[in-house]
Amino acid sequence: MDANPFQQLFQNSHHVSTAESPATTPGLNIQRDEEEEHLFLQNVLKVTLSVDEEGEDGLFLALRLLSERLAEDDSSVLLKRSDMQVVLGERLDSFSAEPTPVRLVPAGNVTVQLEGGAPVESLCTTHSLVYIFACWQRLQGELSSTSAAVSRAKRSSMAEDLSCALSEKFMSLIAEQQLSVPQQELVNHQLAVLFYSGSSLSYEFFQFLKETTAHYHKALQEMAIENRDKLLTNLSKAVNFLLGHLRAGMESLPGNFQLTPTVVSEYLPFVECFLTDPVLSVVTLQFSSYFLPPPLPDGRPPSGKAFETQSILGILLACSCIRPETERNAFSDLSFQQGVDISRVTLIETAVRQQMNQLCQAISKILISSCRSNPTNRRFILQWFAACLYLNKDRLKSFLLHQTVYTCAGGGFFLNLSHTLLLMCRPFLKPTHKWLAMIDPEYSAFKASQDTPPIALDSSTWHPLLSTLHAEPKLCKVEDSAGVELPDVLVGFTTECFFLALRCLHVGLHPAGEVYRQVDRQVSQIQSLGNLQDERVVPLLGRALNLLTSHSAHVCLPSLLELSMKFYHLTSAWLISCAVSDGGVVDVTKPSDLALLTWPLSENQEAVKKMAMIPEFVLEAITDFVKLVRMAPARTVELLEESFDALSTIVSACVVFMSDKKLVRNPHLRAKLAVTLKLLLPESGQYAATLGQNERYPVATVTRERLFATHELARLHLSRGLLSVFVDTESSGETETLEQKYQYRDPLLAMTSYILPLAGYKEQFEALANESVIWFESSGEVHVFTRFANLLVNDAVAVIDETVKLLTRFQELEKEKLSGEWQSLDQSALRKKVEEELRVKKRTTVLCRVTSTTVHCLRILCSQFVRAFTCSTMLDRMVAFLNYFLKQLLGPDISAIDSDLVFKDVDFKPDQLMKDIVSMYLSLQDGEGFVEAVVKDGRSYSRALLSQARAVLATLNEQELVGEWFDMFQRVQDAELKLKVIETAEAKAPAEFLDPIMETVMSDPVRLPGSGTVVDRVTIMRHLLTDQSDPFNRSPLTPDMLQPVPELQERITAWRQNPAAK
Repeated sequence: MDANPFQQLFQNSHHVSTAESPATTPGLNIQRDEEEEHLFLQNVLKVTLSVDEEGEDGLFLALRLLSERLAEDDSSVLLKRSDMQVVLGERLDSFSAEPTPVRLVPAGNVTVQLEGGAPVESLCTTHSLVYIFACWQRLQGELSSTSAAVSRAKRSSMAEDLSCALSEKFMSLIAEQQLSVPQQELVNHQLAVLFYSGSSLSYEFFQFLKETTAHYHKALQEMAIENRDKLLTNLSKAVNFLLGHLRAGMESLPGNFQLTPTVVSEYLPFVECFLTDPVLSVVTLQFSSYFLPPPLPDGRPPSGKAFETQSILGILLACSCIRPETERNAFSDLSFQQGVDISRVTLIETAVRQQMNQLCQAISKILISSCRSNPTNRRFILQWFAACLYLNKDRLKSFLLHQTVYTCAGGGFFLNLSHTLLLMCRPFLKPTHKWLAMIDPEYSAFKASQDTPPIALDSSTWHPLLSTLHAEPKLCKVEDSAGVELPDVLVGFTTECFFLALRCLHVGLHPAGEVYRQVDRQVSQIQSLGNLQDERVVPLLGRALNLLTSHSAHVCLPSLLELSMKFYHLTSAWLISCAVSDGGVVDVTKPSDLALLTWPLSENQEAVKKMAMIPEFVLEAITDFVKLVRMAPARTVELLEESFDALSTIVSACVVFMSDKKLVRNPHLRAKLAVTLKLLLPESGQYAATLGQNERYPVATVTRERLFATHELARLHLSRGLLSVFVDTESSGETETLEQKYQYRDPLLAMTSYILPLAGYKEQFEALANESVIWFESSGEVHVFTRFANLLVNDAVAVIDETVKLLTRFQELEKEKLSGEWQSLDQSALRKKVEEELRVKKRTTVLCRVTSTTVHCLRILCSQFVRAFTCSTMLDRMVAFLNYFLKQLLGPDISAIDSDLVFKDVDFKPDQLMKDIVSMYLSLQDGEGFVEAVVKDGRSYSRALLSQARAVLATLNEQELVGEWFDMFQRVQDAELKLKVIETAEAKAPAEFLDPIMETVMSDPVRLPGSGTVVDRVTIMRHLLTDQSDPFNRSPLTPDMLQPVPELQERITAWRQNPAAK
């Protein structure tokens, strides 16, 4: 903005004193007091009272008529407010489009030139707004002057009336509708001049606006109700005009982040004035098109982007270092090449975060003050937030589909919006019963009376947040869950702010965190290329590092993460309180108190009813937040190391909802809670080997170790919860790829491997394992532990098969590339080869990691719970798995792969797998019937296979394992000789004694009701572990439907006991 051309008129220190003022008009009989008043008026209005050669000017006429009236009425000589208005009106009425000579007295005798060279004499004839503001400035000078002609008391009284007259006239001129185009442009120019003093906003004009609204507030209080509408209408027109100019000056702010201090110091006071003033706030929120964006020309509601670009509040919130790649940001001046000055990056990052924090703090204070001023303001402000979230709902959808929607607001805007809402929530971010009880879960179940947005977004019949929440999938279902009718009086401010913040974090903060993770991976991939000085790599790396640094600066803002941690502490406690539903008797933040409750919690129907009202994303958001914190640089979140209570409550929420599928029906959502727990694991011990290179978490390892070691609720119920989720995700009926399936399996297995050796957890696992054996032997039903073990075996077999195929293909591609075969390909064929190589490598790496994790978990379980894995249900399944896996490891496909060329690149560890498989053999060899079952496995067993395994162990220098393996091998050989004798005898058995699937003599024959087929109970129970149907006709089948055949069993027993029959 250029220098203010009217600056010389805005000097408060220059006013016309009594000695300097022009002489009064001859012939007027004015008393001394009147002379003082007139001199005061002359000093403020900057005109003479003399008659020029061509006639009387307007002001002289007004004063003369006024003086005559006062003399006739013999009333007080003090000028009234109405008199001031007459004087000012007469003066402004003398202005016209054609300049007329008016004797101005420029401050300091400095010649003022307008644009185009217009002389000072014509200044006030066409620039009425500037003139009024200049009068107000001189009025302030008169009030502070010690040499003024009028006494202090009289000055104060006159100043009040004159100030009111100036204010009312200023607003009425702006609100004038019948303006020609040139006059409209003139008004625009004057307002631009008034808003800016040089290159910054005018603080004095801000004070003038505040005084103006104070006059209006007083006038409205004194005015009859029926007359207020006209005054408010005129005021709203003027305010809309002023806001238009304010927004025009703010439009460049988001793209120029360096101006953020200017935003806080200059623009925010104006915004505060418009949003907190008793009169201006009502007009701004209810009548201005610059608060809520106006509809589109065709009548449709505005886009979500309009809140960022057209709303005054949104433009402020869009100030962020996260900008589109086409725009500069705070880090654009850094080259980001090798050798970049890290200290400079840190310095900029610190400044950026300080500015972001100041901005959001200031905006939240303004909004809180406005909400407290009156209920109407609060409704309109919350409506703004809700409408913004509703019209930006496609942002989350586009993020999940990896698309960019230019009709939605950007990431920087939503980070500031989230931060601001969290600051507004700060007073109740305490998980005490008082605040938890104030959050009504029924709010998200209300049925909005109007789901689609109207043209006027501030419509009282449209509840955008309710429209969004009601449509969201809920945690569970009850018979009467269609929705609750909207009450006449909505819930309190606490509930609305809570759900607004939840939705905003879900739509804004978490997608921004995912972008941050993606950029971090992109930087790692570019750096892995090796040659960072390559001219093709340098610009890619520079852009990626710029994005990474700008996202880190804003996404990992310490104050934002700290508030988010407190918010999700509250959210976790609130969810648990809804599940407990005991009226606040139990302190839900104490795991020890929760451990004393009667489980499952879903036995309480009131708890189920509440959970049926709560959207799934509320629970899912906890996982998203922990993911974000894991990515944060440790130096920015050291404060989170002290957040033990918050982390403990988050763990409690995960345990509660993982363990009870009646409270959370979606097994994949419960599996995400396992992801949350995995992210909280310490990076040490057995779990450390399963961490990826880029995985990190800032909370101290000691804190996380204590978190799980001392958590009473987790020690009691986490073990069963993990097994239940693992089984339920498999039986959900959804078709998934291996990668999709194992993104949940991996954290579940990591959790199992970590907690199993810990005190308290091991005892719970042991109880479950023993229970699984007793359960089957007493009821014939399959226990959750047995299902879990069987699924682990299925996974290991499926993964090793797919891994061997991918390893073979990856080796083929690598050999082709090294041989130079790719060099002869054209660009299209080469690109396809490179893409295939990357795809195969990525998939192989994932499966290799899953293979290691699954087999390692099985090894730990087998070493602890031998009986559970050698019971009749699992014995044959485990033996078949071990023999098959060993055959694959020692088979020709893996042996043919060049380990130096392939294994290291895809993290395949055959040596460790070999040791894990051998350890399982040795752990289970003392189980009942295990050695005999090894020999009976007709699919994969061979004596040569076991001998080959012994030789491989010797090459691995595992002498202890070699000795134990030799002893087991001797037992297997003995069992093999006995088996041959038994097979010879059973070859003569009657056909009705043989199991139709295994072709062995049955021990416990049962009839399948669907097909009528008789099979051995052990065989069909093993089948039912993974398939709840009759294998002969696919009819539904469960363990309780099996029909014993005692007559056949008696004949089989008699045959076994009769040597002659054999």
